[in-house]
Amino acid sequence: MHRKVSGCFRSKAGAERSAHLRSYLDTTRKNDISAMDALMRLFSGDPWMPPQPT
Repeated sequence: MHRKVSGCFRSKAGAERSAHLRSYLDTTRKNDISAMDALMRLFSGDPWMPPQPT
């Protein structure tokens, strides 16, 4: 019987993808952009980007 272990990744690439997505969502949250809005923009091809420092 196979048992799934929560919080584990099958590959390094999967862990990296998860970390990138988590970082993106954390950054949008810190800039008052909801996760749903950020994901909708991301998957529509117009990802939110933080303002460039001047």
